[in-house]
Amino acid sequence: NDKPSNDTPPSNSQGVTGQDVVNFAMQYVGNPYVWGGNSLTKGCDCSGFVHLVYKQFGYNTVRYSMSFLYEGTAVSRADVRPGDIVVYAMKNGVGHVAIYAGNGKIVEAQSSKAGITANRAIDCREIVGIRRIIQ
Repeated sequence: NDKPSNDTPPSNSQGVTGQDVVNFAMQYVGNPYVWGGNSLTKGCDCSGFVHLVYKQFGYNTVRYSMSFLYEGTAVSRADVRPGDIVVYAMKNGVGHVAIYAGNGKIVEAQSSKAGITANRAIDCREIVGIRRIIQ
């Protein structure tokens, strides 16, 4: 592992786009949701899903949903692009986070019942922030 040990994001010299992130994430639709899980195939929760997808591209993000409010840079709802991270308001003490997939939809580890999905609208819950990691 020759990556730097600090937490600065890697430079985007590979030309990775937000759409690349979405395309990668979409491969896992249909897999299970597991609270606290850390596997894209065997199961993960919402923040685990976002963390693991971005990790594939060399970005070491936080692991707790509400902490994603401090990742990358803020973008407005009007400016959202595929690959942006959508952070939702706490509901019953639980936060939620997803990846914007384009066309008004998100890809997410939705729930233990639904698993990993890409069929909900970005406005399915109250949005408290949208963050862009890949500029």
